[in-house]
Amino acid sequence: MRSEPLFAVGPYVALALFAAAVAARYLLARRRLATSAEHEIAGNTEAFQGGALWRAGVALLVLAHLAGMLLPKGILASNVSPTRLYLLEGVAFASGLAALLGWIGLIWRRLRRGEGSRAQDLADMAFLSILGVALASGLLTAVLHRWGSSWGVMILTPYALSVLRGRPVAELASQLPYLAQLHVAAAFVALAVVPWTRLGAVLVMALHRVLQATGKPVAAVAVALEAWLRKRDPRPWIWPDED
Repeated sequence: MRSEPLFAVGPYVALALFAAAVAARYLLARRRLATSAEHEIAGNTEAFQGGALWRAGVALLVLAHLAGMLLPKGILASNVSPTRLYLLEGVAFASGLAALLGWIGLIWRRLRRGEGSRAQDLADMAFLSILGVALASGLLTAVLHRWGSSWGVMILTPYALSVLRGRPVAELASQLPYLAQLHVAAAFVALAVVPWTRLGAVLVMALHRVLQATGKPVAAVAVALEAWLRKRDPRPWIWPDED
């Protein structure tokens, strides 16, 4: 019962903190965004790219989680076959293991050479530490609580959809094993922390470009509306100039 409030409000608190942090960084940096070079974005993303093992593991894990969200019935139907079940569980575990090994290499590289300000380094390390907790708890869940691809889509997918609808069914998530709950909670914390890392600069630049793209049509409509109002200004009819 104690975990239910976390899963009821946790995702929304994390999302609010994420949005507030991105907005705050954007407001603080908007004066220099117009002159920001592309290599600055590349430098910020490079800090989290890691090696091929890290990138492949993370990419496969993201795809696996998306499949669980988008194709739950297909996964359950596929898992009826023991061969396909073992194959899916094996690929998922191998992907998590590859990501964890890549994460260790990424942490080691960052510990050997500090980059940028201490505050940003601290935020990066905090984010990477949370990712490490998420990866380790996911792998331990796979070892200790088998066939997560089946029970996961029956519990986590309905819970995630209920969160998206704005009516979270926290009782579903509270039924999960402790390690699985830790895995989900780590995702909430990672979402709240990521805007303060170097990846936050990429998010700010993306927001800037979206506002630029949407701002031009809005500005054009405003100019056209202003011209239309000037032509039909009622003031000369109401207060005509005296001769």
